[in-house]
Amino acid sequence: MARLWRRAFRRGCDAPSVSSDDNARPLRARSCSWRARVRRRVGQGAHAARLRTVALVVRDLLNLYLARARYIWAGLQAGSRDQGARRIRSGNVVLKRYVAPLIVGLLGVGLFCTLAIEQAQRAQSTARHIDHIARLLALPADDLPAKEAIGPELDYTGVQIVGGTTGQELLVLGGAQDGEAVYHVVSAFETGDKRRVLVDRGIVPDGARHDPRPPTAMIVTGNLRWPQEADAYTAAPDMVANMWFARDVPEMAAALRTEPVLVVARAIRGDVQDVALRPVAVTGIPNKHMSYAIAWIFMAIAWAGMTAGVLWRIRP
Repeated sequence: MARLWRRAFRRGCDAPSVSSDDNARPLRARSCSWRARVRRRVGQGAHAARLRTVALVVRDLLNLYLARARYIWAGLQAGSRDQGARRIRSGNVVLKRYVAPLIVGLLGVGLFCTLAIEQAQRAQSTARHIDHIARLLALPADDLPAKEAIGPELDYTGVQIVGGTTGQELLVLGGAQDGEAVYHVVSAFETGDKRRVLVDRGIVPDGARHDPRPPTAMIVTGNLRWPQEADAYTAAPDMVANMWFARDVPEMAAALRTEPVLVVARAIRGDVQDVALRPVAVTGIPNKHMSYAIAWIFMAIAWAGMTAGVLWRIRP
């Protein structure tokens, strides 16, 4: 490039030759380069022409550098577009990696929250049921309803019956007390109007379950019950040993030939024959649904935390 500059400065027009004809145009002047014409037009001599030449060279250099700059800028833009495309592709890959854990996390949290809501609703329903039973137990006892009007819809209704036991009884396993098995004594009871019903007189320990309990007169105050204790897993009763594993009212009524009505005694006037009362009480009705709901809520929180941890680990 410096060589080109030197040639541009050195190349010029010689002085015009003198001719006898003043009006004749010098031959050298006609063959003069464009730089000489520039000097004559500008009128500033060789120095101004050189400056003009330098300006033209600088312009060419600037154009060259501008062209190179545009080329570099175009390359940078293309690179940025490629980088943006790569970022978009990598973002799509990361997004796809987020989808599965996020769906599993949302489904798990939704499931646990649904179970918690269900248990909370069941806790409220059980609480209302317990309140209803408590109100029925607080009511005064009435006479035994007629045979046509009695049924499970009268569960927990207080009644009072007068009559006596017949000596027939069934022993129903009722759990343990003080480390010893106890049995409910369910006797056949005949009222004054010759109706036969079942009476749960209370419990006796395992050592006294075979003690004789002959017929005796008594006045029983208690509550009607149709307990749902028997299910598909309940063992069949042992008729030889007179041992039952659930208070199945229809089956016991068929065995003792009574009405399918069970009165759970809460007070007995007469000879109780060493049978301890176990009346109906709301304290024996479990209501653990709220604790289950809280457990499901904590499970949902733990599941959400684990999902957040997984999403944090797969971040780009």
